[in-house]
Amino acid sequence: MEEIKEELSKASDQHLSRNCLRLKVHGFENIIPVYPVADIAMTFELKGTLLGESEKVHVSSNKFVPTDYELSIPLDLSIPAEVDKLISYPITITVTETQKEVNMSQVVIAENKKEYKATSQVSISSHKSKSSSTTDKKRDKKAKGKEKKESKLKSAKNYFVMKHEDVLKGPQKVGVAMLDLLPIFLGRTGFSEELYVRPTKKFSDEKAIAMEDLPKLQVTVTMEGEPLDTDKATVFHISVESIFNIPAFLGDRYNYHLSVMLPINSNDYESVGFRNGTYTVNGDFIKYQFWPPISTEEEQPRLESLYRIDNDFSEVVNTNSISIDSATVAKPRVEYNTIKRIYLDEQSRERIFKYIRKYRKILIEIYITAKMDTGSNNNVKKTGKKDKNDKGKSSSTTRSRNTSTTVLEASAEYLHLMAIVNVDQLLYPGEKTCRVACPIRTYHKQEILNQTGVNKSHFRPQKLESSVDIEHKEKKGDKKKDKPAKESKDSKGSDKGKKGKGKKEDTGSNKLSGLNLAEKVPAPPPPEVEPSVQMLNDNGDPSFLLIEFCFMKPLYPRRELEDLTNKLNTIIKCLPTLPKSVISSSIAQETYNETVRQLMSDMNDQYLNFLEEQSSCKCPQTVDFLQYLQQSGVYQTYVTSVTRALSTLIPEKYQFEFDTMNKFSKESQTFIKHVHADVIQQMNKVINEMVTCNLNRTTHKHMVKNEELLLYAKEACEMGEYKVAERYYLQRICCDQKIASFWFDFAVYYMEVNDFDNAVYCLKEALSQDSAHHYSLALQTAH
Repeated sequence: MEEIKEELSKASDQHLSRNCLRLKVHGFENIIPVYPVADIAMTFELKGTLLGESEKVHVSSNKFVPTDYELSIPLDLSIPAEVDKLISYPITITVTETQKEVNMSQVVIAENKKEYKATSQVSISSHKSKSSSTTDKKRDKKAKGKEKKESKLKSAKNYFVMKHEDVLKGPQKVGVAMLDLLPIFLGRTGFSEELYVRPTKKFSDEKAIAMEDLPKLQVTVTMEGEPLDTDKATVFHISVESIFNIPAFLGDRYNYHLSVMLPINSNDYESVGFRNGTYTVNGDFIKYQFWPPISTEEEQPRLESLYRIDNDFSEVVNTNSISIDSATVAKPRVEYNTIKRIYLDEQSRERIFKYIRKYRKILIEIYITAKMDTGSNNNVKKTGKKDKNDKGKSSSTTRSRNTSTTVLEASAEYLHLMAIVNVDQLLYPGEKTCRVACPIRTYHKQEILNQTGVNKSHFRPQKLESSVDIEHKEKKGDKKKDKPAKESKDSKGSDKGKKGKGKKEDTGSNKLSGLNLAEKVPAPPPPEVEPSVQMLNDNGDPSFLLIEFCFMKPLYPRRELEDLTNKLNTIIKCLPTLPKSVISSSIAQETYNETVRQLMSDMNDQYLNFLEEQSSCKCPQTVDFLQYLQQSGVYQTYVTSVTRALSTLIPEKYQFEFDTMNKFSKESQTFIKHVHADVIQQMNKVINEMVTCNLNRTTHKHMVKNEELLLYAKEACEMGEYKVAERYYLQRICCDQKIASFWFDFAVYYMEVNDFDNAVYCLKEALSQDSAHHYSLALQTAH
């Protein structure tokens, strides 16, 4: 068992050390010490947690001070709280300068040597210029020079001691540098960055330092272990800016808390909190955003990020036509200016994507409470409980991870608001950012459930009844049932003083009263809940919240023009490539059937003529009917008619590309056999219909003569015989010149042969016959 435990512990250690962030500081730059001999040390913190402290490094006179400090930070993506801490908060590097302990006598001796060297050079030069002076004068001058040196050294020493011992004492904080680990969560295995060490106090006088002259840190961050899978993961930014046009009764004596409800790590809604909004009336807007506060203390300074606030409101989604520019000019507002980042893996990203695609709105819950003075409120304890004397005071037991329980429980004044943000812009292809000006309304559960699907409140959740409370209520209900029903006032007054005598009368009255059916009458419907109310300021302007949502990768990827063209081609089906001939397979089949009918009818007439000639002719040689048809030339006409009908039918109905170069292939012979059988079968069918319908008396008028001429004309065009086609069109017009469609077909023919003048003439003739002929009007307009 012990061996198994050791193996499991080793496996867990390997799993924890599989992903690790290694931070290395290469050196300092532009360090100007305040002490003549100083050391510099660094302290690394993450959300108030100490990560490590570096050793002291001596500051030299060089511009670059090298150092070699490394720090390891474990990274476990299975713990959302740890990932949230690494991506939402920067690593703060506090640089501190301390005075190095040195022997002051050595410093004075070094100063004496420098001073003596300078004076000796001066004395030698004077000795050369005044070589005629006596030795006594030289001794006097040397004695005076020594006295001056000693007085200067004493004064310099006293000044040095007064300056550094009285003004500067103890460690001096150079500044704070902030390291953002966002590149690691974007898929990079390492990055190098030059960090500015910003002073904690800002000066606007001669003590101010230019950005280029600030101290710098050269840092490298590497990812050790398995790299993050960022193909389907992304980083979600939520930036809450300010609440504008707030009423006058709200001021700096209130706490302003805000919560964004989203299904991040599960299907249940989670809160992303923003606390400690600052009430201000100043017209100067902060141009930078802050990192989330580390603790709930209001006095703690907030950390500035590199993100800036855009003062251009033209890109803001403003569906309610709110006047943003007028609201941002020196009016009361609540500033947050806080950015919150969330790392979304594949499952979380898909969950957020489905939620936005379904509702297209996100709930913002705002909770305003009065600030409590901890010194005056002695009855409220840290646990949120009250003394027995405070029975009448209302209290809320809401617990929030972003606000202290004491504030929410002890505050009697509160204002519960909501803002429902429309974020359908994030569903546009390639769109990553959505900045919205959203109106603020009073909190309404039903409206929130209908529009966002959120069924709970973060600041004021509904209290769930325990089993003990339910049993207690049931017992109370049973006791109430055991008690007799309440009687009227008259009965009460009459029963006073008659405890024993009135029992029989009561039993009799109960028997007469019977069961009251009024209890079974359905209760009236509950009253309608009033809708939410828009919050306005004293001038009647709507209060609104300015908030921005941003994904590092869009929910729908951006599409290029070529991709959209290909997508449209798949959505919109291309028109089929039709042949130039307008004859369909059904028309070709009907043409073939009509040819067979006419051929059989004419053959019947020819046979009657043949019989008459045979009876009148007394020639010794007999001629059969086939020879008779060949001699008269009718047989050749029959063959031509059938060939023309089949040449139209076979390509349209069977759609087979016959290989003329290889006529005797198996495929070609199979195709010929199939076509021959089908054609003969159709011919027999037409002949049987004619026989059963009495051939001599039935006249088949399936096609009008004009339609035949149109068919022949189009056939001639397909075969390239344009003169023959023109003759057929003219023959149609000669039959009836008053039909506009005949002239229109003739105009189409001229358009096909590029004779536009005659086409225009035919169109004019068609419109002269029928001014409402829409085909002619459309063709003339297009031309």
